[in-house]
Amino acid sequence: MLENSLTRILTGCIVLLVSISFTTVAWSTDCSGRTIKRERNLIIQRGLYEKAIEQCPAEAFLYYGYAFNLERLRKYPEALIRYETAVMLDPQMSKAFFSIGDILRLQKKMPAAIEAYKKGLAIDPDNSRVLKKLWELEH
Repeated sequence: MLENSLTRILTGCIVLLVSISFTTVAWSTDCSGRTIKRERNLIIQRGLYEKAIEQCPAEAFLYYGYAFNLERLRKYPEALIRYETAVMLDPQMSKAFFSIGDILRLQKKMPAAIEAYKKGLAIDPDNSRVLKKLWELEH
């Protein structure tokens, strides 16, 4: 009886581990990043972005999502690098420029923040949040 119980427990654990492994593999190869965004645990999400970027290194929105995740974890220097990679891959990604400006502003690098905001506004000139921040920095 004890052996049956242990066998069922071990079988359940193996099934759980296998299903978690398949889920992780499926999420890490999702080049759209949609399934990664659904993960609420920021640490797990960070790992999923890292794996997805390994699989799809030319996808700017994966770098943007990864940078946003790092920013939420308060890892600003790392986030800045990933945002910069996103705009290098997609120079029309205004939200990455805005996020670069936000981090630079937080780091008290005001001239660089203004420049990043202006680059983003050249793409998305009607962004009221950034227009307000830019006005505050310039006045």
